[in-house]
Amino acid sequence: MGMRETLKKYAVSAELIKESSGGELSNTFYHTCMFCEKLVKVSPHNFESCRNLGGGKFYCPFCLRNNFHYRSSKNVLILSYRGIFGQYYQKNYMELEPDAPQRLWISDIKRMISNHEIIGNRCPVFSYDPTTFLWFVDFNKVGSDSRKAPFREVQSAAVAILACFNLSKIYNQYALEDMWSKFEKSLTLFYEKRQRPDGRRMLIPTLHGVAQVALGQSSRDFIPPMLQLK
Repeated sequence: MGMRETLKKYAVSAELIKESSGGELSNTFYHTCMFCEKLVKVSPHNFESCRNLGGGKFYCPFCLRNNFHYRSSKNVLILSYRGIFGQYYQKNYMELEPDAPQRLWISDIKRMISNHEIIGNRCPVFSYDPTTFLWFVDFNKVGSDSRKAPFREVQSAAVAILACFNLSKIYNQYALEDMWSKFEKSLTLFYEKRQRPDGRRMLIPTLHGVAQVALGQSSRDFIPPMLQLK
């Protein structure tokens, strides 16, 4: 399920709505961002700004604020840990009985998400969009030049974020090391060759192959509206 379908599934309406200001029907609808692929609300109050600043292509306000509509965006890697959020939510919260081992409460998952945002924002080349759980790593600012952030700090930030999820307490340590090895390889490949993983636009590690039962692709699309009490 893609981002558009996912958002529609979770009560995102694309119908005309009545504005409170004048009581008239407006052309309010949802449009997909050309860069982050987020489905965003568009109205007469922001449509022309988003379209004009994007040179005729639609970009969301977040991407425009961060200048991801420029050609330099080819050097920006989108990554996310929401595949892990999705796994925890579905397998360690929704599908477990209250007294089952490895139980997580929704407050535990929310705390991990909050902590990972705090840790990630310590690195100045990381930008976070909490509405999608997406991180944007600006490799225009990464390199060996004295005026750039060293790549090892990007790697360290990615490891520090991953540590927020206490994966080793729930899943096999050797499998986790294998997952991190693949994740690190993808980061290095983008740094050295600007090559994205397996033709994907985003780097979103999942627990597929780590957990006995993993959600794989479906957990990659996990977004905030899905984090609900059962």
